[in-house]
Amino acid sequence: MAQTGSDYTKLTERLHALQWQYLDKTEIGVISDYPVYKVKLHSGRTYPRKILLSAGTHGDEPAGPEAIMRFLEQDNTGLLEHFEFLVLPCLNPYGYVHNTRENADGIDINREFEHNNPPEVVLVKDLLRGLRFDLFIEFHEDWEYEGFYLFEVTNDSRCLGPDIIRRIEGLGPIHTGPEVDEMPIRNGIVTPNKRAMKIIGHKPLPL
Repeated sequence: MAQTGSDYTKLTERLHALQWQYLDKTEIGVISDYPVYKVKLHSGRTYPRKILLSAGTHGDEPAGPEAIMRFLEQDNTGLLEHFEFLVLPCLNPYGYVHNTRENADGIDINREFEHNNPPEVVLVKDLLRGLRFDLFIEFHEDWEYEGFYLFEVTNDSRCLGPDIIRRIEGLGPIHTGPEVDEMPIRNGIVTPNKRAMKIIGHKPLPL
């Protein structure tokens, strides 16, 4: 895990440099003197499937914001034939700069979305109120375990996890251990139960 924080100025400079035809950048607020942004990728197609991407909830996990930036910097014209993306590149810029899991008030905002206190949570809830998505992907990294793994939470029988794992296998190792944070894992996929959802601090979004 990195010992020093990341350069948020460089990340925002990369955001401002994005010039794709179907990309809109908006500052949605300022928290602890750092601007927070959303990016929308859309082509005006009728009834696209809507995808929410989010990263940087934990500031000491810079791989998520970097993955999102690389996604935004590539030509996604083909994807926009079918999908519309709302992207939150870095939800915790204070933590990103100071290499801390928590925000400026020492709060792990990943555990607070059932409440309305931290400003990062308020900002996201205000932004997403009334919106619905077909898919939500939140990016994290975990230095305690070797290899890629994912949590998959769905309200129906549609599962994308196995296909994602197959594609990742061509790029790097998959976590093969029996558990992650006392939750069983199989073929790189954790399917949380209700107790586990409380542990990791999330409720499924309405799909």
